[in-house]
Amino acid sequence: MTPDVTPDFDTLLDAADVAVVVVDPAGLLVWANRAAERLVGATPGRPFAELLPPQQRAAASERFDRTLGKVARTPATDRLDLLGVDGGRVEVLLRSMPLRAEDVLVGLVAIAIPLTNVRTCPIDSASSATLTPRQEQVLWLLSEGLDTEAISKRLGVTSETARNHVRGLLARLGAHSRLEAVVAGRRAGFLDGR
Repeated sequence: MTPDVTPDFDTLLDAADVAVVVVDPAGLLVWANRAAERLVGATPGRPFAELLPPQQRAAASERFDRTLGKVARTPATDRLDLLGVDGGRVEVLLRSMPLRAEDVLVGLVAIAIPLTNVRTCPIDSASSATLTPRQEQVLWLLSEGLDTEAISKRLGVTSETARNHVRGLLARLGAHSRLEAVVAGRRAGFLDGR
């Protein structure tokens, strides 16, 4: 017989080694785990925009408002800079998802994974690479000859996000140009079957 264990999610998320925050519809932090406090000084009651460099705050607030206005149902992933507790910039991969209670948007949860000083295994060649679904999408769009603006419109993301997707794809394939990425992707079989 197993003991009855009810998880305490605050405790579980506090133990996570990635930053997790909850933001209310007004843009205020309502909860932050210890990793978020250590990384960016996230504390409840603080506007989420204060975690960003000043030149990014207006755009982030506008995007936040658009997301709430659309009543988004899907998660978003962005690569951006946050202000670290020491005042320096911390590059992160930020995954944000809407929080709902009975189909009413009550806020967003965001998970930030620092990319600074992260060690990854290099990929030896495009043939051994695996692509994320988004990278496959970007590869197909590049193979159609689309530029950054057209890719951003097709994906429904900002130009900066589209540019970051292209950079990530090039890095994954070990390519130095968009054309080289398409050639490498075709050789590796990523453009077969459509």
